[in-house]
Amino acid sequence: MTGTRVLSPRGARARAAATWAVHSYLAARRPGGFLLPAPTAIEDNIAHLASRTGLPADTVRSAVRTLDERGDLALVAGRGLMILRGQIPHPDDEGMAARIREGLDRGDYVPGQPLALAVIALEYGGPSTRPRRACRPLIHEGLLQSLPRGPLGPGIYVRPVSSAEVPRTVQNEKAVQHG
Repeated sequence: MTGTRVLSPRGARARAAATWAVHSYLAARRPGGFLLPAPTAIEDNIAHLASRTGLPADTVRSAVRTLDERGDLALVAGRGLMILRGQIPHPDDEGMAARIREGLDRGDYVPGQPLALAVIALEYGGPSTRPRRACRPLIHEGLLQSLPRGPLGPGIYVRPVSSAEVPRTVQNEKAVQHG
């Protein structure tokens, strides 16, 4: 098991608590954008967060990695930590989010259908967490929805379109076809 570190339940709880503390600090005190105003090294941002949260730098570093994987912030080389809000895509995922959006625009995904996140991850060759992270801005825009109890299980689904959102020309064409 080279390279894999298994946390004890106590260690996992401590990491979760540290992640929550860093996330709470960022959410309460910082808008979206970079943590420190000038371009800084990521380690300077870690030190800043450690001093503000009272946590050891190694613990903050671990929490920051977790938040990066989730898409709550991005580690940007030469710029520092970028705090992401729902509408801001992770810089590593902009291309993936654009391709998913194009697929939605083309009608490749049917409303109510779950996205095949594992297939999307294979297409990009990245970790399986990236497609979910790439979908966050699309969820924020209302194009997708995250359903913990979806019709086919938990996942990210294409949001169904209500009849009020369908353009009049489409409604008229359907009336002509059926009438």
